[in-house]
Amino acid sequence: MFCSLWNGLEHAVKMIAIAKESSIDSRIANKYCFSTYGEAVKLIEKNNFRYLRERPVEYEQNEYGEVDVRLTLTKVSRNFYSFIRQVGDELYFQGTLKPDPVVSDSRLSSLLAAGFRKL
Repeated sequence: MFCSLWNGLEHAVKMIAIAKESSIDSRIANKYCFSTYGEAVKLIEKNNFRYLRERPVEYEQNEYGEVDVRLTLTKVSRNFYSFIRQVGDELYFQGTLKPDPVVSDSRLSSLLAAGFRKL
């Protein structure tokens, strides 16, 4: 199983909990591979899961720490380039690992790559 998540710790905690709950059998636990970047990498390492370090994509945040789509779109050229590179990395990772299924916690790049691979 290929799990994709944002760099935030709250996303990592949720996905690790799902992986642990569904992998009581150690043979299943070894089949998980996470794709992430930033702060989440340390938490995944600490929980002894395999991971692939992804290129970061930066999102602008509002005063509440939520993703601000409007502000992010104002910086579209820089973000778009990073996003396209991230989709390319995901295509490579998924092509190499051949995961089934791909699970994403709000990372569009992984879902796009999985969709492209199924064509």
